[in-house]
Amino acid sequence: MPLGRLTLATKYLPQHINPNIPLYHQELLRAWSKHQCHHTKINLPIVVSDNLQEPLFRSLLVQHNDQPICYKHWISAGVIQVKDLCYIAILGLFPVKAIHELLAHGNIAQPFQKTIREYQDLIHALPPYWIQAIVTSVSSASMTVQPSFSVPNAPAGQPPSTSVRVEHISSTLIS
Repeated sequence: MPLGRLTLATKYLPQHINPNIPLYHQELLRAWSKHQCHHTKINLPIVVSDNLQEPLFRSLLVQHNDQPICYKHWISAGVIQVKDLCYIAILGLFPVKAIHELLAHGNIAQPFQKTIREYQDLIHALPPYWIQAIVTSVSSASMTVQPSFSVPNAPAGQPPSTSVRVEHISSTLIS
């Protein structure tokens, strides 16, 4: 799944790693996957510009029935972040018909009713304060450039003493 650096903010299995990327990157992703239970995202998106950068799929923040969503055909069509569901000039959510057209331009042929169902599931899976912020946003604050994660290495009950910043990752790390 080509999510690039967004991969590190998602929950994925080692078999989802793209076998066509360099072995070094594959090993990094396998190591990150093995330690997913030991790190926590610490810069949860608060401002609209950060919300728009969040991944839609395999995200622990975007869940339907307590499970991360993964619509591979949406990813193939380039709909991978919250911003891909929104107008940018005047911030607001695309209507479902516009999403259906985006999927069609990505050579994804599916019934309109299926697009409606998936869109509704996705919108309901987004945290309510993201939707509220998107539909009521007037200004665009600067976004946080990189996701950050905490790696707890202190005794229980004490704040973690290490944080990790994600730097440059290829745009095709996950298949």
